[in-house]
Amino acid sequence: MIRIIRLGEDEGLAKGETSMPWNPLSRLRIARLRAENAALRAEAAELRAEQRLWRAETDHPHPVVPELLVLADWLADLTKQGAEETDPEQAATALRWLDGRLIRLFALCDVADLHDEGPVDPVRHEIVGSRPADDGRPAGSIARTVRHGYVWRGRVLRRQQVIMYAEEPD
Repeated sequence: MIRIIRLGEDEGLAKGETSMPWNPLSRLRIARLRAENAALRAEAAELRAEQRLWRAETDHPHPVVPELLVLADWLADLTKQGAEETDPEQAATALRWLDGRLIRLFALCDVADLHDEGPVDPVRHEIVGSRPADDGRPAGSIARTVRHGYVWRGRVLRRQQVIMYAEEPD
């Protein structure tokens, strides 16, 4: 009897049949696979439509470009004026304005300022100097920030450069 079933399977396969009429599990499996295939085709069509929209959006510059152009104009204006002619109050105002614009540009790009205090973390901080621990501050903690660091979506782009409190040599 086993031999007859095998012959029946071989004959069905030879005729190009993909499922045998006598096996109800095969019919259920094929129906499920057809439904999954239809869902995948629909999802692929949605993804192609999103891709077309994305390609259309790439015809425009990144949203930060207009802000960068304004920054470039301000910097060009500052460098055109001689250092002797620049009013210190006006220069300080311009630098504060530039700093505010940079913070805004970073925010548009999901970049955040990294300005930690407390213990030094080698992943987030670059030690550029040290000073003796004083005022009860523990060795290995940040004494001062030399240059801010930056993170993008939680990933460190540039480590914060710090001066670290160190133990005084014996």
